[in-house]
Amino acid sequence: MAKSTLQLLLLILYVLYIFDTGESAALENIVKARTALSTSLATTGSVKANMLMLKNLKGLKATDYKVLKDCLGHVEESVDKLSQSVRELKFLGQVQGDKFFPHQTHVQTWTSTALTELNDCEEGLSGKDLDGKLKYSIRGQITNAKKQISNALATINQLAQ
Repeated sequence: MAKSTLQLLLLILYVLYIFDTGESAALENIVKARTALSTSLATTGSVKANMLMLKNLKGLKATDYKVLKDCLGHVEESVDKLSQSVRELKFLGQVQGDKFFPHQTHVQTWTSTALTELNDCEEGLSGKDLDGKLKYSIRGQITNAKKQISNALATINQLAQ
């Protein structure tokens, strides 16, 4: 968690530097997208960590365990896709012209997939007999992560304009 916070602070300082020095608008948008994606990744990673702890609670009913395990699989996939997006976004600051589009498309696709994975997790919670406290705790965390990913995706979509 401390590493994520440090990375976010460094990105904020970089954004402030860019605004201060008047670098190109394209680079500013890439930094905004990277910040939004890094924040989304940190939040979704926290959801994953919380779900791992919940899954290992003593006395958990078998049905609750199965629902948590299924949902955790979606959250882990979301974390993986966001990680891929963050790595790919690094290339966007280094390429121009025709080489820019494929990288940007990958970032859009993986980020959208991360959002879909969280939607699938949330749908899996709705029809199940999961303990009420667990369900609402997880659902709140998932909703927060989805909002952050949606905002990151909107920022990424602006890169193409």
